[in-house]
Amino acid sequence: MKETNNFTYHDISDKDISLLIEYIKVKTTFDLNCYKMPCVKRCIARRIASTDTKDLRSYTSFVINNENELEKLLSLITIEFSSFFRNKDAFEILRSGVLSEIIESKRNKNNNLIRIWSAGCATGEEPYSISILLFELLAGIIDQFTVRIFATDVDKSSISKAIEGSYITESFKEMDNTTIHRYFIQANSCYKVKDFIRKPVFYGVQDIINDPPISHLDLLICRNVLMYLKKESQSAVFKKFHYAINQGGYLYLGKAETLPREYETAFDTVDRSWKIYRKIK
Repeated sequence: MKETNNFTYHDISDKDISLLIEYIKVKTTFDLNCYKMPCVKRCIARRIASTDTKDLRSYTSFVINNENELEKLLSLITIEFSSFFRNKDAFEILRSGVLSEIIESKRNKNNNLIRIWSAGCATGEEPYSISILLFELLAGIIDQFTVRIFATDVDKSSISKAIEGSYITESFKEMDNTTIHRYFIQANSCYKVKDFIRKPVFYGVQDIINDPPISHLDLLICRNVLMYLKKESQSAVFKKFHYAINQGGYLYLGKAETLPREYETAFDTVDRSWKIYRKIK
């Protein structure tokens, strides 16, 4: 990829990037050192091209004097393109297996609280998809349960869009029109999620590396986030995840991700292809 004036991410040295990384850490507490540096450099090079700044030094100055640009850079680094029921086969496993088993276990134990965490939820399609599944699975008995779906992302703008709950047609490529109109209200060219699907979902800005985890979970979903982190950061996050998930609870990772070796004996594999696991110890 040609960024601008033949400037590419290869032109960004670790030494030169340190000032920008330190500024971002002080300004936002977000530590880019935890991320794989080639990914970070590619994103910076793309923003250099978009802003017509000629090199890293001038771009760093631009970021320091332009808070909006800082938000755009962090959004690019952490962005997760999504849609409702993305990876439909995996959501079918969640529907027929994981969530159904959670509900059955809760009923057997007279425990009416279901807690789910969508970590790295981007603009909210994933947690709203889970809310739809649970609404369908709990049909007729939903008043007997308290459902809490916690949805977090490090990017403030993504969380704002998720809370707004308004989506373009392209977000619904895995849904038929009947289902769309059951759970969304059309508003001009967009669709807004209905209140009864929105109600169980609680959004917040969170950095999974530095912030405490949400705990006592029946299901933790974190797809295509860990793959961008350095190995040591992945290990630190997995330690939190292992603590956060209830005994017998589930973990759903991205298809390109896997359990660290030190946690392989702590989880059973529910579906190897879709990277769904169950905590056993």
